[in-house]
Amino acid sequence: MSTMPAWLQPFFAVDNQIDPDKVFAGKYPQPYQSLLEPLVQSACTGQWPLLLPYSRPPELCFYAAAEDGRALEELRQVLSAFLGTASTSPDYGLISTPSNQGQSALLARAPAGLLRIDLLDGVGEQQKHRIFTVLANVLKLYRQRPALTSLAKRPLGRVLRDFMLAYRLHDGENAWRFYGELKNSGGFSPPNLLSLELQALASADRWQDIVNHPRLPSLLGGRIPLRLVRLLLRALGQLGLNRLLIIEEISEESREKLADLCHPLSPLFMTVPLFETRESFKRDWQLWVAGAAALRSVQIQQQVPEFIDSDWLRKLLYWAGLAQVTQPEIDIEPIVGVSEDQTEGPGAVQALLQRSLDVSLVELQQLWQQLQAMPASWFEPLQSLPVMNAILQDMQKRFSSEQLGGWDSWFQRLTDAELLTDGLEREALEYCENWTVESFNSNKFLKCIQTGSPTGQTILRNTLPLLLDWLEERDVVCQGVVWLELLELLALDSIVNPALLSLAAQLTQLMLEQPFTVDEYTRLIDAMLMLWEVNKGPEAYTSMLELMDVLLDAPCPAEPLRRQVWQSLRDFAAKHWRQIKDPAIRQLTVVLMQEILESGEQVPDFSNIKDSDSEINSAIVSSPDLQGKLLAIYTLTEGAARRARDVLEMIFTGLRVEINSDHTATPALCHLAKTADYFVFSSRSSKHQAFYPVTSIRRDVIYPYGKGASSIIREFTEWLKRTDI
Repeated sequence: MSTMPAWLQPFFAVDNQIDPDKVFAGKYPQPYQSLLEPLVQSACTGQWPLLLPYSRPPELCFYAAAEDGRALEELRQVLSAFLGTASTSPDYGLISTPSNQGQSALLARAPAGLLRIDLLDGVGEQQKHRIFTVLANVLKLYRQRPALTSLAKRPLGRVLRDFMLAYRLHDGENAWRFYGELKNSGGFSPPNLLSLELQALASADRWQDIVNHPRLPSLLGGRIPLRLVRLLLRALGQLGLNRLLIIEEISEESREKLADLCHPLSPLFMTVPLFETRESFKRDWQLWVAGAAALRSVQIQQQVPEFIDSDWLRKLLYWAGLAQVTQPEIDIEPIVGVSEDQTEGPGAVQALLQRSLDVSLVELQQLWQQLQAMPASWFEPLQSLPVMNAILQDMQKRFSSEQLGGWDSWFQRLTDAELLTDGLEREALEYCENWTVESFNSNKFLKCIQTGSPTGQTILRNTLPLLLDWLEERDVVCQGVVWLELLELLALDSIVNPALLSLAAQLTQLMLEQPFTVDEYTRLIDAMLMLWEVNKGPEAYTSMLELMDVLLDAPCPAEPLRRQVWQSLRDFAAKHWRQIKDPAIRQLTVVLMQEILESGEQVPDFSNIKDSDSEINSAIVSSPDLQGKLLAIYTLTEGAARRARDVLEMIFTGLRVEINSDHTATPALCHLAKTADYFVFSSRSSKHQAFYPVTSIRRDVIYPYGKGASSIIREFTEWLKRTDI
């Protein structure tokens, strides 16, 4: 090939001193011509992977790219095996945000990211020639590999875990990538795929895309899965419905505008949701009542949970022009029979199924008991009525013995080798929203962790992000040893996945909030170090700083153990400082050192580890001017907020950061929400009484996924990049 494709031209157009035209013409002297030609020619043919040299004397590095994230991780491992550590840094920095035109060109072709291969200081010409030759051999081996290997698929349970973990960590980019992998697996029904797609959109805050999704109308005609009901309500909340949750704001809102917002999802408000009547679901119930009021739905006149504030409800109904709801008695009478002309035959079945869309969870179970008592012949005509048949199937699944058993039944099957199946992860994903809190027993869960088979433990590990979401949403508290056992279960996973360290930080937080012994703290530290050893690298380093945040803000019965974790991180930073390219993470490293080191201990000096001129210039260009701007950080974890403030005020000259930890809507919090240029709300460390007034005042709230300083810093800096300040 004698020409370069248009997409690749920017990579060689600016700073890169390598001239592809000279390569095509064979005009480079030997041995440089034979070293450059295999890499440049391969990229120009459009074949994967890409291995491209970048030369800006005295700097020389290489960029590697692949067609997707899975292939990129495989390429990382292949390069590590072939290159070794004699001449190149063992940690290849992952670039997902470009700092120059050349990187932008490659990322447009390979959105999963770029690996940057840096040479160690003092590498001579012979060693450089060896690196070129090794990379050419890697490309040659890839060309010889049978095409069949590209058809291999990861185990579905592992992909589900990665998807749910990305969703939990609010990682929209990876959630969307894993959704594509799940979609291509062919293992999900259209409704379940739609649910996964909407969750991927939610993880990227694409609320308008959720509400306007073209396949939603086909789902809104029957009983909507609870997971989707909650997601759709929260999307409406983010788009403006949240403002009705503040009693002082109700009269200021336009009912017509909010009715227009809710109208595309109006069937959602025609049936009573099957949420549990627990206060942990208060926000979901309030959003449903608010939407029903905006649409003036008659369903709002039915049962409303007792924990809904009566003054708020009275004002909302007055605003909507509806009469006051009369609360029903706590004891629910048996369901009233159907009309006389539909008391027998298929008509009676259809009448009960139709009514099932408008009743509470308790009444739904009574309807199911009536349906079970009917002759089988009455159900045969439903085969020609798809909607009615779908409603019946939903009830059959909901009230099957396995589903009524909830988590306890699921744990039992997980420990029973004869009942173990490959579909347990999908079953939990599809049905756990229907499982009651009473179906979860922490002692049975603990036994399941401790005595499960290797296959059962793999399934449990794959389901962990989903289970944590379920427990968190229902305010279920477990003893500290449960979280410790889960940490140790994670540490036994030999598959590299740096995101697991973020999950480990959350498990650590949960464990340290409960009483624990020195022995349990020792086991905790050992599990952390095992996870770090498997996933060690620049991306995992950032997550480990989150973990250090948690350790610093929690009781510590043995300081040497905590110092052991920090020493491992300090050693990594000293060896791989150039691969830690984010200036915020570098500064946070220094801030943590100053807090951890005892009086008189010297903070290590990293100034002798020089960055290349291009890295320094890109860091300067990528830092926006925030002179005179105010950033508000709301969190109940004040230590993490203080560290985040120190770092952000250092890297953004002129930025002022204020911290608020009020539990309710104080005048100070409301004033800060109105006056701050940016507002970070650490939602995993907050009270609902503080959440509502902030979201009613402003729509541009920034939500970090974790409680630590690194989460706050990363989400704020990423938000600045997305909004192109």
